[in-house]
Amino acid sequence: MKQILLLTDFSDNAWNAIYTARKLYGGQPCHFIILNCYVPKLENVSGFKSSARSGVVVSGLKKTSEEGLKEVESELKRQASDKQHTYTTISSNEDLISQIVKLIPEYDLDLIVMGAKGASASSHIFMGSNTVAVIRKVRNCAVLSVPENFNFQSLKQVVFPTDYTHFCAKGKLRVLLEMLRHWDSAIQVVHFGREFILSDAQKANKKVLEERLEHYNCNHDRAEMAATLSETITKYAEEKMADMICLVHYKHTFLEQLTQEPAIKKVVFNTSIPLLVLPD
Repeated sequence: MKQILLLTDFSDNAWNAIYTARKLYGGQPCHFIILNCYVPKLENVSGFKSSARSGVVVSGLKKTSEEGLKEVESELKRQASDKQHTYTTISSNEDLISQIVKLIPEYDLDLIVMGAKGASASSHIFMGSNTVAVIRKVRNCAVLSVPENFNFQSLKQVVFPTDYTHFCAKGKLRVLLEMLRHWDSAIQVVHFGREFILSDAQKANKKVLEERLEHYNCNHDRAEMAATLSETITKYAEEKMADMICLVHYKHTFLEQLTQEPAIKKVVFNTSIPLLVLPD
């Protein structure tokens, strides 16, 4: 049974991510763990002179979190279109990353799903701060970031950017390959770069990746870099009408570049296409 963590702040974006996860894993035995963290902002409690007053604030947040989770679980069970799906809710006053780190071994998580929209709702925000934090700091579990207005129908096409600088170990692509098998999806492996002459190591890595994908509907392509990596990937994925972009969380590669590009240059990557990040 798949163990999937769904992060929620009860926003429309979070709801959309939850619905996407349910449809993506439709017809498969899944246990969904729904997490809400309600850590109070320091400025909301540090100004109170009494611990009793600050306790009231925290108690109020706890109640809101627990009631919100009950509503989410009730709504999901009411819809109950897939009998193979079960749900557990967790309300936590711990830091989001700390709580996720604890839950990964506790539930042997396969995937973390969350909305991608930033709290500011600005079109100039590449991803919400929580989304970027989870992708950067959670290195031992796959993460799926779902854009606010994404309407999942099927997984027909996945774009897999690479520069062949890293060896693809056995098992690294497990979450992706399971999706490809379930949906009979096509995968487009794309070498992004400014030059395409491969070193011996890159050639060896490419051969291994080809072997990992030999039993799937896989094509290999290359695309020249535009002004920014995010612009290049987004343009390519949209041209291919991709339903998902998949990156592997290697150090000093695409993912770190994407999360470190200046925010104003990331506006193009604020796209309608979900991003699946596989652990290193």
